[in-house]
Amino acid sequence: MANGYAWVNYMDQASGNMYWNSMPSGTANGAGGAETVRMTLTNTGSLGLNVVPNGNGQLQFQNTIDNRKIVLWENANTSIDFYGFGINGGTLRYQIPAVGNVHSFVAGNTALLNIFGTGQRYPGRYAYPIKRRPVKGKYCSH
Repeated sequence: MANGYAWVNYMDQASGNMYWNSMPSGTANGAGGAETVRMTLTNTGSLGLNVVPNGNGQLQFQNTIDNRKIVLWENANTSIDFYGFGINGGTLRYQIPAVGNVHSFVAGNTALLNIFGTGQRYPGRYAYPIKRRPVKGKYCSH
């Protein structure tokens, strides 16, 4: 029991799935408070975090809009000060904490493309930005 919640861990014999759920403390067998799914491991190896996986992916998260779905490194506990991934309305969010940080695409030990938090793009390890060239009234980066 922690923070007023009790943990319920069990294996469903019929499905072979393992569940880690929580419920308000002081409840017995769900009486007075419903269990909340926290983690599920299916018999096929799929893992669901805060959701029972539907078998469409090996790792599945709850369908919620959140800046912080996957945090790889946290500078501070805010919605923007981390390296990781999130979901906004119609947008996959790839987050770095500050404009001085860099998105770097690397193959082996070779930097292919660096995108700074300011939006400037640099090919490989070179220190000059990519020039924008007009093409039929639009812009491309070559």
